[in-house]
Amino acid sequence: MRDKNERPTEEFQNVYDMKGKKVASDAGRKRYAPVQNSNYKTGDTKRKAHSVNQKKRRRILRGALFIFFMIAVLVSAVFGLSQVFCKVDTVTIKYTNKAQDSKRYYTDKNIILGTGIENGDNLLFVSSADVSEKLEKNMPYISSAVVKKDFPSTVIIEVTECSKVYAFKAKTGYCLADEKGKFIELADSKKAGKYTVVTCSDVVSTLTGEPLQLGKQDQATEEYPDTQKILDYLELLKKSGMNITSVDIRDLADISMVYDGRIRVHVGEMSDEENGVTAWRKLQLAKNALAKQDEVSKTQTGKLELAISKKAYFTADKENPEEEKTTVKE
Repeated sequence: MRDKNERPTEEFQNVYDMKGKKVASDAGRKRYAPVQNSNYKTGDTKRKAHSVNQKKRRRILRGALFIFFMIAVLVSAVFGLSQVFCKVDTVTIKYTNKAQDSKRYYTDKNIILGTGIENGDNLLFVSSADVSEKLEKNMPYISSAVVKKDFPSTVIIEVTECSKVYAFKAKTGYCLADEKGKFIELADSKKAGKYTVVTCSDVVSTLTGEPLQLGKQDQATEEYPDTQKILDYLELLKKSGMNITSVDIRDLADISMVYDGRIRVHVGEMSDEENGVTAWRKLQLAKNALAKQDEVSKTQTGKLELAISKKAYFTADKENPEEEKTTVKE
């Protein structure tokens, strides 16, 4: 049967070479010559290529098996050694902040029990992330817990306890909270006076250790969408370094606060974005103006007006007119 890649040669009576001499021909017999093209391969060439490919695959397979075997041996060796030399025998608690009122919310023993780590556990298989999450979730007075491993047998836990920063005025008293708005405990007005007192339109608390819900409730979703805005603004106040004793933030468009218990500061809106004044720049303007007034007197009382863009106006109280009125520009 003819191969489709072959074509018949024609019968030639006279055949000449390059020098023009007549040479013998195979006239009278038909031949079939293979079509020569760039993709043509003879059977022998194909067999050789297949043999080479098989050898390559065998070498790759042998190499992969060898690597897998070495990894298995190494892992087994490490696991075996860890079972002998990396057993937990010490859990150390370190605090990154001072105790509140010379007390700790939890004892070291409470925290160690809360980790779930037991003596004899394999240190390699202690998950730092899982232990940290467990402590922060189940022990609400812990703000953060960083878990570190000190080989061969020690776990170190760096604990940051919640710090009472704000006293949010609620219907049942004052909710003491940390800078993230986590509810720590309920207090009376006398104790709340030690912290920055914050008045919101509403303060909803559930359980200690849970975040407070602040501001006005959205009746459709029953959520408090202004909570994060309020906390962000309070964070800026804390970052500014001003001695703010109280903040009235019942209306986000009409904020006021008291500096050092004696100067009323009318902020108005948090920011004036249309004129390029952010909340931070507004607070810096207030800080500079208050610093200038403190240079005049550390006891004077009055009012600082910030509602006018890029300017701060101070008016002293009449009973203490050490400086009637000053203006500070940004």
